Amino acid sequence: MMKKKRSKKAPVISSVASVAIAAIAIGGYFVYDKFFKTEQTTTNKNISLNKEGFNVTHWNILNYGGKNSNKGSLKVTGITEILANLDSSIIGLTEINHGAGNKVANIVEGLNKLQNKHNYASIIQNENDAINPTFENSKEQIAVLYDQNVFQPINFNGLAQNQMSFKQPIKFVGADRNTTYTRFPMINYFENKVNGAKVATIFAHFDSPDSNSKNGESDVKLPDSYQGVNISKSGQGSQEVSEAFGLEQVFEFVKKYVDPKTTIIFGGDTNIKPNNNTIFQHFEDINKYQTYYNSVDLEIYETSLGSSSSNPYANPYDKFLFIEGEKLDVIDANENTSQEYKELFKYDIVNMFNKYSEKYDRLKYRQLFKKENPDGSDSDFNIVKKISDHAPITMTVVYKK
Repeated sequence: MMKKKRSKKAPVISSVASVAIAAIAIGGYFVYDKFFKTEQTTTNKNISLNKEGFNVTHWNILNYGGKNSNKGSLKVTGITEILANLDSSIIGLTEINHGAGNKVANIVEGLNKLQNKHNYASIIQNENDAINPTFENSKEQIAVLYDQNVFQPINFNGLAQNQMSFKQPIKFVGADRNTTYTRFPMINYFENKVNGAKVATIFAHFDSPDSNSKNGESDVKLPDSYQGVNISKSGQGSQEVSEAFGLEQVFEFVKKYVDPKTTIIFGGDTNIKPNNNTIFQHFEDINKYQTYYNSVDLEIYETSLGSSSSNPYANPYDKFLFIEGEKLDVIDANENTSQEYKELFKYDIVNMFNKYSEKYDRLKYRQLFKKENPDGSDSDFNIVKKISDHAPITMTVVYKK
């Protein structure tokens, strides 16, 4: 049975991580530079392995793959520079335009030029696996970037492949029928080169919020409660609620194909409204998986961008959920309650030119914006929204002693 973690205390890890993550908050160094001690070698991109842990990031990068996703564009420049400052060894990227997975290479190339600590490679969701014929208008792809110094892809148990897409039926909440995920979640399997720990990742972009008549949602009313969870109907559609409840099934599916000691991490844009965060808490309560945070103060975890600089963030759509394996400790918001760790979880891209001014050249970004949008207002907020309409989320995982 999965161990419960909310009562766990980790003062040493928390205090060390707080100092480390403060490096991001003040814009001074990478997380690893403060949190973890590394040794350089003379081999390019082949530094010695970090002995303490690693970061994991998820980011919805908003319709990535068009002409605005070419090398040197505002979007690619912003994505690569921001990701370089998050210092992560596994990065899940969602909302990649279907058929444009090859343009992820622009991000990988840019990242590997910007820094020499990580040696990134990418795995792109198979195009055929990313097509759901029931929701063909919503098709996208997912990409996973991983540091080859820290992780190597491995095949799932009994299969000659290291990626899968979850296509199985899930229960439709509000009607006596099944559905599937609008966009099939991508599952990958890795082995850590430091301590041999195995990690399975699930990255996903749920159905868009609210009811969508094209997806058959408009005539379906959500129940007042489901599986003992009260459901708020305000701005929430039955399809994304079904996908949130369906995550239990996704985790169980992954367990069938990985080592029992594997750490399983979900990162995704769930499009679940704040009042319905109880869905994820319910599954932690019944010991199916763990949530990164269970705070009632969800405002601090808002990651989708709002309508203006005066309303910069709108909803806490982006989530981490996990099952902790034998060799890894996922540092959740309960274990590290510092403001610095909250700021690592949500990297504040809206205020990046002020908070992290030494990292981002405002003039360069304004010039890139004007080149692509000559008649547009080059405000900080407008520039950032060309990069993405979500802030990336990041958490730290450490090796158990």
